Formats: sequence, structure tokens, C-alpha cells
Amino acid sequence: MKLSSTLIAFALLTKSTTASAKARKAEAVDHGAQCLYNNHFTDGTLIIDQPGAYKLCDDIVFCPHNMDVDTASDEEIASAFDPIEQGNPKYNNNEYALGFFAAISVKADDVSISLNGHSIAQCREHALMQRFFAVIELASAPFTPGKGPHDFVSSTFTPAKNFELTGPGTVGLSSHHGIHGNENENVLISGVTFKDFEVGAVSLNNVKGLTIKNCNIPNNRHDVPILGSFSAALKIRPYLKRLLETNPDYSMTLGGSVKSVTEVYNTLVQHIANVYKDVMQYGIIDQAIHPDEYQLYNNPNQVIDGPCYAFLVHGSGPAVGGFGEMQATDASLLSNSVEIVNNNVQNIKCFTNEVLATVVDGGVQNDARGAIMQFYNALDEAYIGMDE
Repeated sequence: MKLSSTLIAFALLTKSTTASAKARKAEAVDHGAQCLYNNHFTDGTLIIDQPGAYKLCDDIVFCPHNMDVDTASDEEIASAFDPIEQGNPKYNNNEYALGFFAAISVKADDVSISLNGHSIAQCREHALMQRFFAVIELASAPFTPGKGPHDFVSSTFTPAKNFELTGPGTVGLSSHHGIHGNENENVLISGVTFKDFEVGAVSLNNVKGLTIKNCNIPNNRHDVPILGSFSAALKIRPYLKRLLETNPDYSMTLGGSVKSVTEVYNTLVQHIANVYKDVMQYGIIDQAIHPDEYQLYNNPNQVIDGPCYAFLVHGSGPAVGGFGEMQATDASLLSNSVEIVNNNVQNIKCFTNEVLATVVDGGVQNDARGAIMQFYNALDEAYIGMDE
């Protein structure tokens, strides 16, 4: 079988500042780099669209528009952190259709970021509700045109070229990647600590020129509370909401029972809110109080239920599916000039849960967001949604 791309996976198995605004400005000028503080991330993703030198001058915790769980309604919890529903015009509806996909989106060439002894990470709340995320995305969108579960490019896809990330410092908690990118050129990552990512420290597709050196990866995340099915629940909610708004009398047969779209939507929203409240309070889903949510979403292994790695370098397009059997002959589709040296990697753990898929006329049956329609739970060997 000849593939259009190849997979080269380096899977090493499987204070706050109190300075005044004047002092901050002086500090940035003195060191020739623009300082980045937590207030740069209040609205959401920081978009770097101009070349230049940047540095962290704060320990950044990415948690835009966080809510008070004690006063928020179930609907507010279920739609939390959604830039489309929040209506902020600086976030393109196509590019941010899956939510705030990064803390920093670099869409300019010749950008350098110094961690400057600081850290940057997702907050626990956002990591639960935003299941596809990179602390730093080296492009204007998380996928190239025509790829992924949605058309993410409304005008031009802009990858970063000549990018540098230097330590000392830490790229921390992420529900997916530390750094992710497509079609990048000349990327240098040096002296950085990556930890508590769920999938990978660095994942780059079709990169031309990459050096990763002197980095420390002590562990990926080992307290993941939910399975990938929770991500599917989060992403199908807007579609059900739209169906409810446009066809409120619609009904469907689920598990042998006829249910109205109102009932299905309200149950989904309640489940999402219950999971959120439990995980924020206990770190896991409470089986005694919420047995249905526990059965559907609880992660018994506490690590990502899919592949994981330290560094992944891939050809053109998303790194999904199995390993290629033959290398593509089109050099433009292949990463090249890759150097990964003198890095320390430990404790990379995952539990790959292979999901059986239904195939109809040669096509895998997915939902509107690309999640496989699950009819069988391989963890407890039980059928899902089948008539008794």
C-alpha cells in the first residue's frame, strides 16, 4: 500500500509579577523582547501575527473566561470556553470552531519566544472542556485546508517559519500537545521542560528543518479523568442545540426508546455539567452519584486512551491511522532535516483503547464532528445503545 505521507514517530514509549506597568515596559525594552503576562490571555488565545522576540514575564495559566461553578447553570458549564458562543470578533468562526485550540497561535515568521524561567499551561478547567489543544500552535489554525473534522481555514492558512522556543522554563498541562504545527520551516526548540501533556510534547506535520535539543520530559499527564467519549459529547452539543432550535418537535430512537430532541439535549447538557462538577471537586467522576456519566466517560487508567509520545514528526496531514507501510515518493509531502538530540524522556504512559467501527459502503460511520459511532465498549465488553 502506497501512502501520500510517512509517519516518523519518535515515541519514547509507548509569581505572578508585582512590577508596575512602567517597570514591565522597561524590562521588555531592556531585554529586547516583548513581555507576555497573564492579562494577554484574558480573552483567549494570544495570536502572534507580527515577527519579533517575545518572552514570558509571568507564569501563564491559560483559563479564559473561567466561571464560578457554584453559580453557573448546566447550560453555562456545557458551553464554557466556547469562543463562537461568546461572540468575540477577533476569533474566526472557522479557525476556532473547536474552541480555543491553543494558548498561543503563531501565524508570523521570524518569531522567538523565551520562557525566561517561567511556565505556561492550561488550567484544569479548560483542559477538561477543551480536549484538542496545544500550548503553542505554530499556525493560524490547527489543521490545513480540507483536513480534520471541520473546514478550519476561511481564507489563508498561515504556518510559522523560522520559529524558536528557548528555555529555561516549562510548557505544562495540555489536553493534547505542548507544541503542534503543520507545514512549518526552520523550528528550533531548546532547553525546554515539557510535562503533563496528554498526547505529545511536540507534534509537527511536514516540517522542513527541525531541531529539538537539551529538553527535559519528566512525564506526560497521569491523572486524566475522562475518556475520549467525553470529547465527543462536548463537540456534538452545538449540533443538538441547533437541531433543538430549528426543529423542536424532532424525535429519535435511542436504545429502543423514542426520545424528543429536547430530552436528549437536556440530558447531554446535564451529563456534561455533572462530569465537570465532579472532576473539579473530586478529580474523578463520582460513580455513586452519577453512575451513567461514570459508565460513559470515566477513565479507569488515568492516562490518555490513545497513542502518546514525546516527539512526533510526520508527513503532510494529520498523524492519524496506522503506521505507513511505504514512504511517499513526493518529497514535498515529507518532513526533512530533522535533528532530535540530547533530550531526557521519562514516564510517557498511555492506554490505547481501540474502538470498533461500523463500516457502511466502505466508509467508517462517524458523527458530525468525526468521532466514531460506538456500538461496543471494549473496556467492559458490552454493546452500547442496542435494543434489549
